[in-house]
Amino acid sequence: MVGTHEKERKQCMEEQGIFIERILSNENMNRAYKQVKKNKGAAGIDGMECNDLLSHLKVNGHQLRESIRNQSYKPMPVKRVEIPKADGSKRKLGIPTVTDRVVQQAATQVLTPIYERKILSLIRKFLVSGVMVGEQIEETEIGTPQGGNISPLLANILLNELDWELESRGLKFVRYADDCIIFVKSEKAAARVMESVTKYVENVLRLKVNRGKSKIGRPTEIQYLGFAFYYQFQEKKYKIKVPQKSLDKVMKKVRKLTSRKWGVSNSYKAQKIAEVVRGWINYFKIGSILTATRRLDTVIRYRFRMCIWKHWKNPKTRYKNLVKLGVSKKNAKSAAGFHGYARVCRTETICYAMSNARLKKFGLLSAEEYFCQTRC
Repeated sequence: MVGTHEKERKQCMEEQGIFIERILSNENMNRAYKQVKKNKGAAGIDGMECNDLLSHLKVNGHQLRESIRNQSYKPMPVKRVEIPKADGSKRKLGIPTVTDRVVQQAATQVLTPIYERKILSLIRKFLVSGVMVGEQIEETEIGTPQGGNISPLLANILLNELDWELESRGLKFVRYADDCIIFVKSEKAAARVMESVTKYVENVLRLKVNRGKSKIGRPTEIQYLGFAFYYQFQEKKYKIKVPQKSLDKVMKKVRKLTSRKWGVSNSYKAQKIAEVVRGWINYFKIGSILTATRRLDTVIRYRFRMCIWKHWKNPKTRYKNLVKLGVSKKNAKSAAGFHGYARVCRTETICYAMSNARLKKFGLLSAEEYFCQTRC
């Protein structure tokens, strides 16, 4: 019996070593580094930015791997960051260092297809690494900080049982991490399901339900993961749309990027606008956003024309450039002497000189065109 237990223990250790080596393999670590670099994000408590990560790993990568192998690796406390929420309260985030993010991402990539209990010791180290609040480290005895690469994976592992329970009841639902929406036919059924599911989550899974955020409502009255819903009477079904708040948010970003006080080149502004617009459309493209993209284009082009108008500076330069762009000398003279950026950039003369086609050649992305391309 002793020999059998020793053999099993040895086999267990060998299997654990195999999974650790899969996490630390060059291919997996390189994938993790690229993903962390792609995600960007703020620096942790050590102040290291994503741009400094590659040079750091080249020097310290071997030492990092060895510390994980011999179990001496100790993650740094996460950085406490508070961001405002729509209701006026603040969401507390825990920002790991970029090095810890690479290790978390590397472990996540291996754990996602295969969940193994033997790597729980590594996961636990992240969960109890503490939070840096000001100059002091606070212990984290429960929960997982928002902002870590491994948090969504842990949520899916824990809430997988909830998925099975809802499926066994024949309920239609959508869950992303810890956000879940369940569809039923009546308000009475909704109240009954909310009560029973809440009891299951708290009594069986031993998790705490945020009753303040949980509510019952028609699809048109709720939002989920930033999306809103409306009823299409012709097709007799609900569809996805962009909430006005989300459109206002991207408009605010565009206004900031097209500020005439921002002392960068207009080509750089066009590049940053394209990044924002692509990201926004890639997220919301599953919804009905054609009208929203047209509104966005109108604002972007109008404000970009003001940036170009300011760049031309004096009336003489403005007159000369307008004539080059095909404007008559009379109209060019009238526009060049116009006072007020906002008023002149709405005129037919400026819209003709800085047409949509010319702005596109300059590098300004059309939100409507990009949306249509992604939907094709």
